[in-house]
Amino acid sequence: MEYGGPLAEHLDERGQSGLSSTMCGKQSRVSTADAVYLDLCVNGWSRECLLDTGSDVALIPAKYVENADVNGTNHALTAANGTEIAVSGEVFLPFTLGKYEGVIKGLVTEHVAEIILGIGWLLEHCAV
Repeated sequence: MEYGGPLAEHLDERGQSGLSSTMCGKQSRVSTADAVYLDLCVNGWSRECLLDTGSDVALIPAKYVENADVNGTNHALTAANGTEIAVSGEVFLPFTLGKYEGVIKGLVTEHVAEIILGIGWLLEHCAV
């Protein structure tokens, strides 16, 4: 698969059947799935971020936004199984990957354990 955009040099897809994918030389934590993580410096902290093309938006764990301005939002969030997920607001967090700098616009929730970068983030920053 061909990738474009400013982050293309950091993408490394090896999603062969029965193997886990890697990105930036990092193997996914679950060997039976094709989970792909990207190591970013988010708001000054090193974070493993899950790339999730099934998510329309980026999700940020509430524990990662202690010193950030969280804005109110009316955005409703629904999981793939139809369960509603409580959202406490929206945040804009700066990130870096090598020399590339950008901003993650994400919904804040206490119901995720890691940053999830959805298809909107991928389209904006990776031109996939």
